[in-house]
Amino acid sequence: MKAPLVSFPLLCALFLASNVCLAQVGELSTNSIRGYLEDFRKADVDGSGLLEEEELTTYLASFPEAMKQLLTHLTKDDQGVTSNRIMQAATHFKRLKGYDPRVEPSKKKEFARWDANSDGKLTQDELNQIGPSELREILQAKLTNQEALLVTDYLDGFGKFIRALEVKRTAADEALPQKYQANDPLRQKLAAFLAVTDAKKKSSAPADVVEVVKEVNEVVEPVGEHAEYFQHFDKDGNGVLEGEEILSLPQMLNLPFMDGRQVKPDVQITLEQFSNALNLFRKQAIVARERTAEEARFQQYRRKFLSANPTTKETVAANEEDVAVVEEVTTTERLQAKLPAQVEIMLLRRKSEKLPPQTFSEEVLHVAGKAGPALSARLLPWLADEKNENAQLLDYLLVTVSEDGQARVQRGGREPYVQGSSSRGAVSYNTHNVGTLVVVAAKPTEDGTVMLSIQFEKSFVEPTDVSDDDDKPSVPPEVKPNYESAPEGAPLSGSEQEFIKSLRVSVIHANSAGGVKPIVPPTIATMEISGTLTVRPGEPAVLSETGQFRGGIYDESLILVEIKP
Repeated sequence: MKAPLVSFPLLCALFLASNVCLAQVGELSTNSIRGYLEDFRKADVDGSGLLEEEELTTYLASFPEAMKQLLTHLTKDDQGVTSNRIMQAATHFKRLKGYDPRVEPSKKKEFARWDANSDGKLTQDELNQIGPSELREILQAKLTNQEALLVTDYLDGFGKFIRALEVKRTAADEALPQKYQANDPLRQKLAAFLAVTDAKKKSSAPADVVEVVKEVNEVVEPVGEHAEYFQHFDKDGNGVLEGEEILSLPQMLNLPFMDGRQVKPDVQITLEQFSNALNLFRKQAIVARERTAEEARFQQYRRKFLSANPTTKETVAANEEDVAVVEEVTTTERLQAKLPAQVEIMLLRRKSEKLPPQTFSEEVLHVAGKAGPALSARLLPWLADEKNENAQLLDYLLVTVSEDGQARVQRGGREPYVQGSSSRGAVSYNTHNVGTLVVVAAKPTEDGTVMLSIQFEKSFVEPTDVSDDDDKPSVPPEVKPNYESAPEGAPLSGSEQEFIKSLRVSVIHANSAGGVKPIVPPTIATMEISGTLTVRPGEPAVLSETGQFRGGIYDESLILVEIKP
C-alpha cells in the first residue's frame, strides 16, 4: 500500500512546526537540553562532572522551588548530582506543569508586564492585551469562575498552552510518512533513558545515550540572557536573524539594520548583537525613567519653594536630605563631552513695547534648561507658539568642532535698500554687505566639559518706517474749508481762498525741489562678539545678551550655545 500523499503547503507548514524549539509532549526540546548542559558545564567549576553542594545551590538559584523539591527526591550520586539527574527532574517538572522550568522566571516577568496596575492580578481588560490568541482564550476560560487571575493561574494556563501546541505538533508529525518525520535522535534516546530510570531499573545508562550527550557537549551552542527571545524571531533556527526575520523585530531593534523600509543587503544579526542591542535599550530606558522621575521631583520641590509655605525644622531637615540625594543622582547622570562634537548656536531677538518683568535669557533658559534631545528641538516649539510672537529666531548654526583646529561658517551677501524716489515713481537703491560669520575652536577638559572659543559677527539692514503723513503739508484746522456746509454755487469765503493758496505754494515747493520724496536712510546694525565658554553636552550657555531702548521699543538680542547631546 502506498503512503498517502501530502500537499506541498501542508508539508512546509509541518516542517516549520517541527522546529527543535518545540518538543514532543512531556519531553524537553533539543535546545532546552543544550541549555541545561551548557549551564551545567558553567556551574561545574572543578570539571568533575558532578555538582557538589555549593555548585548545585548556585546552579538551582534561578529555578522554581518545585524543581528543587523534585531534585531532592531523586537518588544522588556519592559525591554530587549529574546532568542526567537534573534533566530527569526537569522532565518530571514539565510533565507535571506542561512547561520547561527554565522559562518560569521569564513568564513571571511577562505576568508583571501585562499587570498594568501592578496589583498582582490580571483582570479581563488586562487579559485582552495578551497574545497569542490561543493563550488568551485558555486564560479567559479560567477567568469565568473568578474575578482575576494570579501568577499561578497564568503559569498553569501557559503550561496548558504549551502542551496543546506539542500535541498538535506530535499529531502532525505522526501523520507524515516515515521519510518526512523529524529526525531528532537525541530527544528520542534521552526519552528512552528517562523511561528506564522512571521504571526504577538499576541498569546503567545505555551506551548510545552517553555517546549522544557527549557529542552534544562538544558542539553545544552558547545560551545568552536573551536566547529564548532571540529564538522567537529565528524562525529557521540557523542561529542568525536575516531578511523577514529582521523585519519582524520591534522597531527599536531593527532600525540600525534598515535602509528605509528595506533590510540592508547581506545583514545578519547574531545572538550577541541582539543581546547587546536589548541591553543598550534597557539602559537608555532606565536613564530616561530616572531622569523623568528626578524632573518631576524637582518640579514638586520648586512648587513648594515658590509657595513660601512655613515649614518646621524637621521638614527642612528632611528636605535637605532629599535634595542631597537628588544632587548626587544628577551629578552621576551628567553627560561627558567627546570630540568631535556638534555645537548649536542660536541668535534670538525680542521686541517689547514696555520693559519686560525678566531678562530674555531667564525666560529662554527656563524653557531650554529642561532635559531634551537638542537645543533647537526644545526652543522651536516655544518660538512657534503665538503667545511668544514677539520673540524670533534670527540665526541658527550647527557647527561640527574637533580638537584639531577651528570650524568656520560664513553666510551673507549684498542686501539692497531704497535710497530715494522721484515724483514720477522712479526709485533709487543702494546696497550694503550683510551676513553672519562664526568661528569656533574647541578644547576638551579633564572634568568631561569642553572649552569653546567663539567669534560671532553679524551685520544686517533695518529699514526705518516713515509715515506718509509726514510728507503732507501742515494746514491748521481752522483754515480747512467745509465743503459739505456750503450751498451749491456759493462764492468762496476768505478762509477757503487762503487754503487753496497755501496748497498751491506746497506744490510749487515740491516741484522746485526736483520732485524727490525725502526718505530717512535705513539703520546698518552690526554685532561683534568674542568669548570663551566651558560647556557640557545638553546644557545651554549664554554667549551674550544685549538690550536697548530705541523708538519706544525695548530691543533684546540673545546668543545661546550648546553642545548637542
